[in-house]
Amino acid sequence: MEDTITTIYCLLDDFLKAINRRPDDPQVRLSTAEVMPVPLVASTFFGGNIDKTRLFLHEYGYMNKMISKGRFNHRIHEIDPALWQGLFSLLAEFFKRNNSERTYAVDSLPVAACDNIRIRRCRLYPPEEHGGTFRGYVSSKRRYFYGLRVHTWWSRARESRWSSLWRRGRKPT
Repeated sequence: MEDTITTIYCLLDDFLKAINRRPDDPQVRLSTAEVMPVPLVASTFFGGNIDKTRLFLHEYGYMNKMISKGRFNHRIHEIDPALWQGLFSLLAEFFKRNNSERTYAVDSLPVAACDNIRIRRCRLYPPEEHGGTFRGYVSSKRRYFYGLRVHTWWSRARESRWSSLWRRGRKPT
């Protein structure tokens, strides 16, 4: 676990330096290189719970300074989606080149933002702004959903190679 957390941080720090990202504001308590690993560690070890991950990393000394839950949420959402997409594209290329078998399985699952009855009141993806692009259908359940769809690509060794989120009518991101 320790090696994985350290590797994720170093990878992200090197990635941000390699793309010559503009430096963070000098007033921030956590740099972007310190904020970005938290969701990745959360998905790897904590079932996606970012708050537990944030507290764990602070208590066990991985991050000396920590900001509040609300401020941390703002910092995550301030990160440009193109930055995440560039990182995941780079990792996908790396994994494709290291898999000589080229045997994969693809699976997808819906991540509903709200129940169908509440679509008009959805604040996360307001239907007035986005139309029906977040509405999808799950044929196995014979049910519509309103949200995103996660696609995962697995190798024969059952290593997750690539994941993406997408909405209807757009290419995977």
